[in-house]
Amino acid sequence: MFTDIRFHAVVSVAQERAAARRDSVVLVELPGHVTAWVVTQHELLLQVLTDPRVTKSSWHSLESMTTADGAEHRRLRNLIVQAFTPMLVAALRPRIERITADLLDDLAAHREPGDDLTTGLIEAHDKGDRPTGSEPVGTLTIMIVAGHETTLDLLTNAVCALLTYPDQLALVLGGQHPWTAVIEETLRWDSPLGHLPMRYATEDVIIGGTVLPKGQAILASYVTAGRCPVYFGETADRFDITRPPKRHVMFGHGPHLARLEAEVALLALFARLPNLAMAAPVDNLTPIPSIVNNCARTLPVILAQ
Repeated sequence: MFTDIRFHAVVSVAQERAAARRDSVVLVELPGHVTAWVVTQHELLLQVLTDPRVTKSSWHSLESMTTADGAEHRRLRNLIVQAFTPMLVAALRPRIERITADLLDDLAAHREPGDDLTTGLIEAHDKGDRPTGSEPVGTLTIMIVAGHETTLDLLTNAVCALLTYPDQLALVLGGQHPWTAVIEETLRWDSPLGHLPMRYATEDVIIGGTVLPKGQAILASYVTAGRCPVYFGETADRFDITRPPKRHVMFGHGPHLARLEAEVALLALFARLPNLAMAAPVDNLTPIPSIVNNCARTLPVILAQ
């Protein structure tokens, strides 16, 4: 079954989630009269993301692992893994803590090139296959987006969630639950990544009883799958850091800089401003006009000491 939802300038997440309560696969119309299938249930989305008959689109202008499939995707990802190791992520903690403290002190921000990471990526490329075309630029662009924009949206969504659910904030400030629980629940409950990337069926594929015709566009809806009641239960719409751990699709596996940055920033922010409060109702927040990003354009707060 499917529901026809017409999205205009932005994807209506609320409308999509409502449709997801009825159907597992939703047909939408994107700007430019482009139709696409949105897979909304958690388990079905995992099926789509791992199905070899579903390929990533070529709408990106830069070559990177987000536009590659199969062996080519693994080759490009392995180059990053060689440089972006868990040890490197852990070693970045002091710098992240220092930068966070500087920002909270209202000092001038420093968004200096990440020499170590860039050098590491170049060396990883040089040790293996030589990069072709725009691969190096594409890879670095993905790292910048993942390390900045995704982190920014994650932090905004986490702060908004904690201020909306003060009982959950009290649990983490009281030490009953770690900040990592806040981060994982935010990634599930209000993913900073709405829909990405566009994929296409290389042949007819049946997902949740619906036939996705060959060549049809498919949107991976992380923002809806995170609240799938079939997988997360009937309390899926509630932000709850005490929820038993259960795998969500955001970020996949392995070390992610956004997780570390968010942990350091949230700890420092609420240590400095434990009485932080919303300055406007959540319903009045304006979302970023984007299919990809899921975040408020601004988050007005009261800096109560």
